[in-house]
Amino acid sequence: MIAVQIGSGFWLDGPAAASYLRMRRAGCPPGITTAGRTYAQQAQMYEAYLAGRLPAFAAKPGTSKHERGNAIDVPEPARSWIRAYGGGFGWLKDRVNSEPWHMEYQAGFDRHENDSQEADMDATQNATLNSTQATLQNVEKNLFKGGETGGGMHGDILEVRKDVRDLAAVVRALAARLPA
Repeated sequence: MIAVQIGSGFWLDGPAAASYLRMRRAGCPPGITTAGRTYAQQAQMYEAYLAGRLPAFAAKPGTSKHERGNAIDVPEPARSWIRAYGGGFGWLKDRVNSEPWHMEYQAGFDRHENDSQEADMDATQNATLNSTQATLQNVEKNLFKGGETGGGMHGDILEVRKDVRDLAAVVRALAARLPA
């Protein structure tokens, strides 16, 4: 996952962020009450939910689409716009029956994903992507300097290494698409 700032302190995963920004350019009214969350933020919400301090359901940490950067909560009038037009951008409405404000991004439904993504990224997003790429290069360098097998590392560690390599390849591909 590549966290991309979408304004007002909110973030989404790269493809979801690009789609959200395309929706905004297409006429979606502003208004997000929450977007991406960290595991720690989700854990705090879940604890508040269990303690009865939240008026709505909160997913168990590790299971929320917000943690993956693929969900937003929106008030009116953005909610009505997304219900009417968001499906073509990959945003599915009312995926959680008790939360009409909750919308989830599903890349397979995004008919606009091949639109110019360079226009989706402003200077802050470019900086975020470049910073993420540099961080991943350092992680790759340090994580893989011990060779492919890592000398007796557990299977989970090897999977993490594979995931980091896959993520690094995605970041490099995205960075190559940035305007010079």
